[in-house]
Amino acid sequence: MRYVSSAPTGGSTTTKSPLASGKWVRLEKTTYVDAAGTTRIWETAKRTTRRSTTTADGVGIIAVLKRTLHKDCMVLVKQFRPPLGCHTLEFPAGMALARGVLCI
Repeated sequence: MRYVSSAPTGGSTTTKSPLASGKWVRLEKTTYVDAAGTTRIWETAKRTTRRSTTTADGVGIIAVLKRTLHKDCMVLVKQFRPPLGCHTLEFPAGMALARGVLCI
């Protein structure tokens, strides 16, 4: 599963400041006041490719392979993840680059 973070709900955001930015991801520090009135700091990761007019920029797919006379199988993708230093098994996923177009 890919990591995407968002600030917790139940309060109000006071400031957002950039920590780092790359080709695909921007890291931000968000200061907010929670529902109890306590000021807190939250680190978020946001995609740089997301258009401001969209509500989502990616999809996750749970694919089931229906086989005649055999058991159904779930489709997983094996990928090398550099931060982990190993391969992972994941559901197929991708970025939605344009309306009706999916890049996997």
